[in-house]
Amino acid sequence: MNEWVKQRQYVSRPRRVAMAGGVWTVLTRFWCPVSSVTGSGGWLPLVVCVLLAAASTMLLGQQKNVFENPQRLEYGDPATIAPMMGPVMTIDWDRDGKQDLVGRNYWWPEAPKWWRNTGQQHQGVTLFERAGPGGIDERRYGDPTCTMIGHLDGDTFADAVVATPQGYEWHEDTTSTGIRRFVKRGMLASAVGGNLPLPESGEEPPACWLADFDGDGRSDLVIGTRSVGMDRYFPPGAIGFGRGWQDHTWLPRDVTATVWLHRNVGQSQEPRFGNGNLVLAGPGRRALTFFDHAEPVVVDFDGDGLRDLLVGTLDRVVVFLNLGPGPGMTRLDGGHALTFAGREELPYANRTFFAFRGLQGKVHLRVGGPLASEAVQLDRDDPFAFGPLRAIPFRGAELRLDDFAVPSAADWDGDGKIDLIVGGQDGWIWFFRNLDPTGGVARWSAPQALEADGRVIRFADHECLQGPVERLWGYSNPTVADWDLDGDLDLVCGSMQDTYVWYENVGGVRQPKLMYRGPLQCGAGDGVPVANGWRSRPGIGDLDGDGLPDLIGVDGQSRLCWWRRVRRDGALRLAAAELPVDHAGNPFVVAGEGRHVGRTKISVCDWDHDGRVDVLCSPVIAQNRGYQLFYKNMAVREGTVVLRSEPQRIVLSNVATPPFTHYAMCEPVDFDGDGQWEVLAGFDRGFIYYWRE
Repeated sequence: MNEWVKQRQYVSRPRRVAMAGGVWTVLTRFWCPVSSVTGSGGWLPLVVCVLLAAASTMLLGQQKNVFENPQRLEYGDPATIAPMMGPVMTIDWDRDGKQDLVGRNYWWPEAPKWWRNTGQQHQGVTLFERAGPGGIDERRYGDPTCTMIGHLDGDTFADAVVATPQGYEWHEDTTSTGIRRFVKRGMLASAVGGNLPLPESGEEPPACWLADFDGDGRSDLVIGTRSVGMDRYFPPGAIGFGRGWQDHTWLPRDVTATVWLHRNVGQSQEPRFGNGNLVLAGPGRRALTFFDHAEPVVVDFDGDGLRDLLVGTLDRVVVFLNLGPGPGMTRLDGGHALTFAGREELPYANRTFFAFRGLQGKVHLRVGGPLASEAVQLDRDDPFAFGPLRAIPFRGAELRLDDFAVPSAADWDGDGKIDLIVGGQDGWIWFFRNLDPTGGVARWSAPQALEADGRVIRFADHECLQGPVERLWGYSNPTVADWDLDGDLDLVCGSMQDTYVWYENVGGVRQPKLMYRGPLQCGAGDGVPVANGWRSRPGIGDLDGDGLPDLIGVDGQSRLCWWRRVRRDGALRLAAAELPVDHAGNPFVVAGEGRHVGRTKISVCDWDHDGRVDVLCSPVIAQNRGYQLFYKNMAVREGTVVLRSEPQRIVLSNVATPPFTHYAMCEPVDFDGDGQWEVLAGFDRGFIYYWRE
């Protein structure tokens, strides 16, 4: 038989698809023998076939896939109790005698909310339930620690102070019964005229606390700055692979935070404040300076009737006891680090702190973060020892656990429904089981933290491009696939590190059990660890059509990369990195430079249903508007994968507030099994959205 007859080439046939303006007949592609298009008994002349194929490619390439009407994923059952990235400001918001939670879950322009204290406990921790809007009329400023509720002017109404870059907004409660509601009254005034300024500028406005710190009967404002010196923490040219670190030392400057006191020197009805003095402590009367940020909480910590100062920092909590001889004399000692189940370190990079004395006389510490949590003083006679931080349970919780959510969709437990495996900024990986009776997106279980080797998976404590401030942010980026071709699903994960690691499923399809297998190795011999851009999510798919799942990622120069899968010595291995190219032989740069290298989220699927695996890729940081970079798989030419870039082929639209800043990821899914792609996307603020075209 003629060699041409033995080969197979693409030709086209009509398929009806929905397009703007109605239903059009376009051309899809299928395999047919070359003999049928060369005139040897075939039905279609070659020139017509070529023209039709070109027209098909043009039409498909020009047609955008626009996904509208997104649905934010929720647990679905209002009775579901789950942990949550929640607020920890504690106040009786509805005046029913129980202390509720209020505030933003985390930064970005989202309205504050409040969560009602049910008066019940769940697994020994107070249970809160969804209530409603927070009722604080502040519209922009992000981190909930910017807002503090207390009393300022001596009347019976509560006040709220909100730190902004322009100064401190003053809001006043307009209610005396029922649910509280605050309206803006103005800006806090400086005793020397004008609005009270911030004592120093950081990356975010300062954390606030209202209390009579000096014991004179007037409420003062204690604030903690955050990330001062960030402009010199990221000096030009000093961030990137092979730069910034030497002998495990960060060469640029630290970012710092200090605690300041704005003393109230006004009248009870007209508070005015000093422009700020550093709070001093210890025998040497030194300023309270911490790494990255400091969040002050004023509370009588040791029960002696004097107000002490608790400071929450990046990874620990320090208490400075007030040794003053009386209520009007504040003199802080040198500080004491709190322990949590015997450890000084907090389990994650915190977001906000709140402390109060409970009914049993013990101090309760609440910490906001990927899991709003609470720890309780073990013994009043040993005030610095606390039990473990335990997640606060929420009924009707929002389905969000962490910033920078990165979902991977797969049937993790083998029950026939698509589940979610979700990574995020703080380095954990969560399993949300699909409970929808139809297999759709309407119901999900409370999350479980994935484990490997019997321990919870957590990426943290690695040197990375942005220095030690990132130490507790692991940026887990999971991809689920049958990596070892044994019939069950494994886990391959990117992170803050510049390599991809994998976890083998040794438990099978229905009861997955993971074992850590270390960084993926590539190249000849024993291989070397795969080197990739940090914070990136790898894609897994058969890019060259040889039946083996390849690894697709981004390298340290932000280029789209391909590690070919091969069989060598009876084992599956990865070849050295190669660069897919366009028709002119040029590689694809998909991310930025310096600290913007990598961060790329890659998905691999046959997007256009032509029988070849394509690549979907998030755009460069801060240059995206909700679209995906799409790379159509055209051919394998002399061993090199040739892709065609269609930059805005896939558009995700109609989200109320811009979600895409660090990345614009896209996870192709098919929940309803109709063969048409739907998509999921994780957002900076931790939410996950779902679209159908």
